[in-house]
Amino acid sequence: AAHPPPRHATPAARAAGLPTLVRIGEGEAALALRVLDAGAEGVIVPHVRTAEEASAAVRMSHYPPLGDRGFATYTAAGQWGKTSPADHAAQTAARTLVIAMIEDADGVSNAGAIAQTPGVDVIFVGPSDLAAALGYDAARADDARLQVWAAAAGRPVMAIVSTASQARQAWEPGAARVVLTAQSPSTHLPADWAPTPAIHPTEGPRAP
Repeated sequence: AAHPPPRHATPAARAAGLPTLVRIGEGEAALALRVLDAGAEGVIVPHVRTAEEASAAVRMSHYPPLGDRGFATYTAAGQWGKTSPADHAAQTAARTLVIAMIEDADGVSNAGAIAQTPGVDVIFVGPSDLAAALGYDAARADDARLQVWAAAAGRPVMAIVSTASQARQAWEPGAARVVLTAQSPSTHLPADWAPTPAIHPTEGPRAP
């Protein structure tokens, strides 16, 4: 079955009280605008290779002065005009997350500069694309992931996991958030997660 466009799925998630992050494509400023206007809490930007590309991701996600995203209050994010311009600008600046995905060798080399780019909130290593970029070498890609995490220098990092044990393995070296995939059969997930009720990391302050 076809999946609904993210700009349609986001309002449905908001109606259910679920926050949403939307992975856009490279340089898709128009899609970033649409999903953020629809109420997404942030965007995941793939294949960020340099600090300049990280800055571009921030600009397309934020209103001035941090970015150059088109400003509007008559959207779902602005409660269809019920929020004042000043309040909408302040709330959006505080809420919007920009998550930079590092999936290339250049991104690994520039991870420190990417992480320190103003407006980048989270660093997210894409393991599959990174492994492909490094010759389909999973071990080399995992070493690169740890290199990125070390270079992030306190910036929150995110990891993809399929099981509770993988989540623990990600949290122990410093992941702040994990993304649960559907790689494990859903029938196995309850049994996998049930014995581990207290594996959530301590929340720290959100990066500026």
